[in-house]
Amino acid sequence: MTSEIGGRWRFAVAGALVLAACAPAATEPSTGPLETATTLPPATAGSVDTSGPGDEARLEDFIPGLPSFAPGDPEAGTTMVRQMLEAEERTRRCMAALGFEYVPYVPPDQTEALLAGADRVEEVGFGIAVDVLATATGKDQAPDLVDDPNVAIMEGLEPTERDAYVLALYGDTADPDAAPGCREQARDEVFSVSVVEALIERVGNPWTEIGDRVRADPRVVELDATWAACMRDRGYVFSDQREIESYVVRRLEEIGVIEDLTVAPDGTVDSYTVVTLETDDPRLAEIQRVVDEEIAMAVAARDCRAGFADVVRDVTAEYEQRFIEEHRAELDAFRQEYGG
Repeated sequence: MTSEIGGRWRFAVAGALVLAACAPAATEPSTGPLETATTLPPATAGSVDTSGPGDEARLEDFIPGLPSFAPGDPEAGTTMVRQMLEAEERTRRCMAALGFEYVPYVPPDQTEALLAGADRVEEVGFGIAVDVLATATGKDQAPDLVDDPNVAIMEGLEPTERDAYVLALYGDTADPDAAPGCREQARDEVFSVSVVEALIERVGNPWTEIGDRVRADPRVVELDATWAACMRDRGYVFSDQREIESYVVRRLEEIGVIEDLTVAPDGTVDSYTVVTLETDDPRLAEIQRVVDEEIAMAVAARDCRAGFADVVRDVTAEYEQRFIEEHRAELDAFRQEYGG
């Protein structure tokens, strides 16, 4: 199994979530129950901005249909869950139109993680070694297989019908040029995946460019130096969090539980394949030791960042505005072309 960000739909909304996360939440995230897509009001989509070139706008204003996450929005996780549920409801309608039964379903672990907010550091660290441990033992797939009602629906079909069901739901995965299945089509509609990809082709990746500028800004560089000094006081020598994450992945590679590791020019881990292990494999205990080490480092990294959020939020907002000003004519034309 290859460990990569899964699904074009997650990539499409990731940029908005990243920019929203740059500010501290004003209140605690909502943890109320979310039952079905149809019982929830729709999440707010990017608004149509009619301001002049000198007024503040957000990238989401130029991407029709993309969910809008305001900086520091305490409801960002709830909004994301609503969108996931809406995509599932659209999948149901698409499957029904093709003569198949489908029950909207979002794995509980995904909703719990989003509704709980970002700070699960003391449980999972950065989530790297925990994910590898689950994948290596097959436990990452167990909840879906047990709880997803659509598995039972498929298992109750004759082989020919089952093949038709899978094709309708997922499309022809062997043919990259084939029409998308109901699930991908629904997620594309809800998360504006194709629109985001078109924007990136037009002006480049805004979120990558803004992130690079933020990291290079002297104010953030100074924070990084303060963070690194704090980490050294705790016994860890790293210049930034990416170095910690790369260290964890390298440790797992040394153990022999990941392979086919690819690394970007800046040292960021791109992808890797997790090796499947038997339940009595001694490497499982070694992975657990890496999990514990990662959690300790992640807790230290979080604590050493205390008080940084306001600065990072303000710097990020500045560079988002600068990107918009630099590409305003292109962004306005893009929004007009794609129905804004």
